[in-house]
Amino acid sequence: MEDITEIGKIVKPDGIKGFVLLDVNQLYEKSVEKADFLFIFIDGLPVPFRIEKIKSDRGLGLKLEEVDSPEDAALFTGLSVGLHKKDLLQIKKGLVNEKDDLKNFVLFDQNTEVGMIEEIVLYPGQLMALVKNKSGAIIHIPMIEDWIISIDQKNKIICMNLPEGLLEVIG
Repeated sequence: MEDITEIGKIVKPDGIKGFVLLDVNQLYEKSVEKADFLFIFIDGLPVPFRIEKIKSDRGLGLKLEEVDSPEDAALFTGLSVGLHKKDLLQIKKGLVNEKDDLKNFVLFDQNTEVGMIEEIVLYPGQLMALVKNKSGAIIHIPMIEDWIISIDQKNKIICMNLPEGLLEVIG
């Protein structure tokens, strides 16, 4: 079970063939697209389902083996999903494969220190870093792949290029 990383949840059935629509942080979308199995947490335990097809016309939709109708798919609505750690792809220069991986990293906006990452939380559709700034306030920073410049695992530093004004809005 510790080899499975929670990456999001099933939002709803999608179409008439048993597809499910996922709400997954964009950091994990490419990993889902390359994986053979998606794990659905049923009664707290990860149950593997083979991914048969993927469609992305209205979000990330998956056809899972043995889920053949909207009624079957509806049974999984609201359940958390995960991937095996071996299926998680490298992101930039570091590996983000667990929510705890970036805890206690120092987050920089280019060359300016923002603060220490206290926790990484998964909100619907978005992985967020809860960063404690120098004044002790907690700032929610979206972990968007395009904003990540580098992740230095050895020195516990993550460098991002945050949009101008973001820290003023959320700080």
